[in-house]
Amino acid sequence: MPFPWYSVHPAVSPQELSPTSGQGVANLNRKVLALESGGRSMPRSSDLARQLEDCVHETNTFYSLTFNPAPAAHFDEYHTLGVNIREPGLTAHTNTSYYDQPYYLDTPDPAIRKITVAQLGELLRGARSESDGDMARQLSDLELTERASDDEVASWTAELRGKKARQVLLALADASAFLDPPPAEIPGDAPPDEDAQRQMISLAANYLNTTIPRLPNFFARRTSVGYEETPPFYKGGGRFTAAEPLHAVGSSKTTVLYRDGAEVVDAKTGRRGKEDQSLTTYGTFGPVLGAVKGALADSGALTWSRWEKDAAGARRAVFRYAVPTAASGYKTGGCCLPDGDGTMAFVRMTGYHGEIAIDPGSGAVLRVELEADFNGFVPMGRADVMVAYGPVNLGSKTYICPVHSVGIWRARSVNTLLEWNNTQGFLTWGPYATKLNDFRYDDYHLFRAESRILSGFSPQTGEGNPDGSAQSTTEPQSQQ
Repeated sequence: MPFPWYSVHPAVSPQELSPTSGQGVANLNRKVLALESGGRSMPRSSDLARQLEDCVHETNTFYSLTFNPAPAAHFDEYHTLGVNIREPGLTAHTNTSYYDQPYYLDTPDPAIRKITVAQLGELLRGARSESDGDMARQLSDLELTERASDDEVASWTAELRGKKARQVLLALADASAFLDPPPAEIPGDAPPDEDAQRQMISLAANYLNTTIPRLPNFFARRTSVGYEETPPFYKGGGRFTAAEPLHAVGSSKTTVLYRDGAEVVDAKTGRRGKEDQSLTTYGTFGPVLGAVKGALADSGALTWSRWEKDAAGARRAVFRYAVPTAASGYKTGGCCLPDGDGTMAFVRMTGYHGEIAIDPGSGAVLRVELEADFNGFVPMGRADVMVAYGPVNLGSKTYICPVHSVGIWRARSVNTLLEWNNTQGFLTWGPYATKLNDFRYDDYHLFRAESRILSGFSPQTGEGNPDGSAQSTTEPQSQQ
């Protein structure tokens, strides 16, 4: 758009916006920026009030247009943007161009190689002589197409030489937690008839409503490992953040108390450990199972999926379910939005879907998968939870308790863009990044209160109470 003292065009690269060049000064002229961003450049006039009144009047009529751009091939890819109007005599004040980024769309990484569980087992057996670092790098470039079982992962981990490779293997297996198992673990048995399916669902509903609330109070040790992905990001001014695949960023061990069938608090410290709180599968007996109660109460909300076999060869009945947003009580969210100072968190009510694996004989829930439905919600692409349950000995009895859970969260990051020697920068959406938490539960033991009679003991003297009586104290005791 020509001016008497400049002849400029929209800048197609950051170099053309450099204030150190003559053309950059022209492209950054306030009149140019006003018109290219959809505003107006008012000519010199003695009637400034009338011009401002016209601008205010135009704000009463506007449209918001959105579109999905094609994936960008490189950083700051320039695109022209135009709005065509059919009616003559009308002018659209709108952005004339935009700069696209490769990470504005959540596209798969073409460098990732997809393999089956069997192929991964062969790779690990053939690479026993590899160093820890080399093995970790090989595993970082892989993605499973099938679910790896905990027993297989434990066997593979025991054979790996170093900590780095073991951590990457764990993240690789956890990322497959929401996939179907290998065909060998899916029996070819005919599905049960409708009456048998309804009976299983009824048993599972009774299990959640009756059995879970009557579990004894107990402690469990929860070991968590947190993983994060560092996506590539152009910071501006020629500065880049290099990409790094999922890698361990911290771990913790926490003793958790389950009371009245719900996870209450860390029994020793009152804290939840160091794992990412947006991924904490808090309530493996409470909210997580509660999220599928509604589906179990309405047998029409569940559909038969398949039979599965566990490590011992026993069959599990797997049902699919879906809960729409209108019937959902499931909230998810994160931090943050690129507004204000970049610390604004967001929460969204969302529908969800998943699978429930049931013991066909008892109705015990052995596995729950919950995947959130965002339907194009820009900040988030994924917020999924999986909890696996198994037999645990408590005292002289065996109960079904959590043994493993996975939380996966994928969302847009918020980054600070630095351009034009701006030391403060400004906030903008960054690329999508994945976080993952792995939780393992073990060392289960009962929590009980016991009374002990301590005769002849006085807190004051150590020789008995002043009246010579015995003192009764009650204190919590943990029992194997």
